Amino acid sequence: SVKLTSGIVKVATVKVPANGTLTFGTTTKITGNAIEMGENNTTINLKRAGLYLISVSATATGSADNEFVSMQLNRNGIAITDGFASFKPATAENNAESMSFTTIVEVDNTNSTSGKPFIPISITNTGQQADYTFSRITVVKIA
Repeated sequence: SVKLTSGIVKVATVKVPANGTLTFGTTTKITGNAIEMGENNTTINLKRAGLYLISVSATATGSADNEFVSMQLNRNGIAITDGFASFKPATAENNAESMSFTTIVEVDNTNSTSGKPFIPISITNTGQQADYTFSRITVVKIA
């Protein structure tokens, strides 16, 4: 199998605005060449046709209570329904909460003939502005 794990684990927080894209760093690529980190570590490029298992987890703090903090998986700029997680701060702003999801993404033909050398995936902060203190994405080509 082909696997890529990437994430940020920092003492300082990373502020992501509403509708901003999460940035990943510290990449560990285990084997193969079907997966690569994209431009500015804001996308992961899926370079071969097949099925990919994608797991995302994050810990974030909302900037206001009573508003959702949400993250959304996008495939080639389009939201994937099953790639979504959110929380509403339980008591007040600045409550850190964890969220995660796992889903399968299918990639069709990716070659120079089709004009698609890769399919980018990204994570968008679709809720309120949030401070992410931890995030991790694992992508495994399973078929």
